[in-house]
Amino acid sequence: MQVSMTLMARDQAAVDALKVHMPLLRNNLVMLLSNQDFTVVSTPAGMEMLRQQITASIQELGQKELGKPVVEQVLFTNFVLQ
Repeated sequence: MQVSMTLMARDQAAVDALKVHMPLLRNNLVMLLSNQDFTVVSTPAGMEMLRQQITASIQELGQKELGKPVVEQVLFTNFVLQ
């Protein structure tokens, strides 16, 4: 799986603060992505479910570390399955 994504947020200062936690964020995303079932994420509904899970994971990290969710949505810019 190869995924590229963009984070949608309105508060640049909060996004910059979230960058400090990038190693933890990347780890959480790798763990989340590595546990996906190919047959599920290869469907449009599965991709949307995964996008929502990623968004929730990043928002949870933001809430825990910064006291607010920071990211409104995660948007896929590239999604390749092999």
